[in-house]
This record gives sequence, C-alpha cells and structure tokens, in this order.
Amino acid sequence: MDITLYTEPFHYLIIKNLWSEKERQEMFDEMLHLESKKLFLSPEDTGGAKDEEGNALKKNKAVWLDNVWLDRNYSSVLTHNRKIFDFMDEKSAQESWHFQGLKFDNDSTLISYYENSDYYAPHRDHGLVSALSYFFVEPKKFNGGELIFTDYDLRFKVTNNLTIVFPSNIKHEVSEISLDKKYQGKGLGRFCMSQFLDFINYTRAQ
Repeated sequence: MDITLYTEPFHYLIIKNLWSEKERQEMFDEMLHLESKKLFLSPEDTGGAKDEEGNALKKNKAVWLDNVWLDRNYSSVLTHNRKIFDFMDEKSAQESWHFQGLKFDNDSTLISYYENSDYYAPHRDHGLVSALSYFFVEPKKFNGGELIFTDYDLRFKVTNNLTIVFPSNIKHEVSEISLDKKYQGKGLGRFCMSQFLDFINYTRAQ
C-alpha cells in the first residue's frame, strides 16, 4: 500500500494498491456478478444528491451492498473494504489536522456503475469522509469518468486499485463516460466503490 497526503487545496489522501491483486479480483468479481444479475438500480431507487426540483444529479446504476448482504462476511467487498480503516494509523493520515485522530466506527458502501453517457453532476456527500475506489476491466474500454473536485478544477483519471479519501463536504463530480456501443451491457464500464465513513452517533445533515 502506498499512501500520500496532500494538503492543497484541501486535505485528501491518495492510496495506491490498497488491496492485493487477489483481494481486488475477488471484489471486482462480486461487482460483476451483481451487475450481471441486474441488481444495480436507477438513481431514483438508490438515493443520492438532487437538484432544487428534486431530480437526481446522477445518471448511472448503483447498489447499496449493506442492503444486499445481511451478513457482510458473505461479501468479498464488505470483507476486504475494512482495510480502509487502516489508513487512520498511517503516518500520512496522522500528519493531517483533518484526518488526525479520527476513529470511525460506522460506514456504508455504495457500488456505482457507469456506462455510455453516464455522469454525476457536482454534489456533496453525506457523512464525514468519503473514500472512492475504482475497478474496471483492462485494457480500459471507456473514456471519461474522471473524478473532478468542482471548485478547484482538480481532477483524477480512473485507475485500477486507486482510492481517493477526502472530506465529504467538498463538492465533486464525475465527468461523462464514453463507451462504444459494442462494449455496452457487458460490464466493461466504470465501477466505483464509495464508502461513506462516520460515527454511529453522528447525525447526518438532511
């Protein structure tokens, strides 16, 4: 695992290779299986940010894994993604005034899937800290899907086994995906695992 703290324009962490190749493949296989079984739902059915008229700001499919598995031990994703809590003890995290000393005891996991023309408009997450991780079939068949921190024009390309950890209230977006028609409907788009970290006694803003 390679973790780097950045303090400008805000505090965020870049974690490379958080999972071993075996762990990453097991997690991705689960995502592909859930997508093939049509368990991913529309934006209206998965919640998320909305505009002033109540319309979803995203065009993608997603599934809350905590609603799929009654026992997280049956899920490779929900088992392996416990490793994100380890970053609290890393030197880089402890050097940040934002992450220093935080000991989360609660999280929720959303798997999102983006194909052609899918996007997520600028929004903020609920929770205290968001951790986004990317999965896709290589060689990559799609273009776009970059994570953009809207107010800073800070952007990141989609990279396998890359995790970006940042304060949930920082506005961010996902640029539109472009995927050739011959690759659509085959799980060859962009998968993102979003973990929203907070405390059990933390009251989320509505």
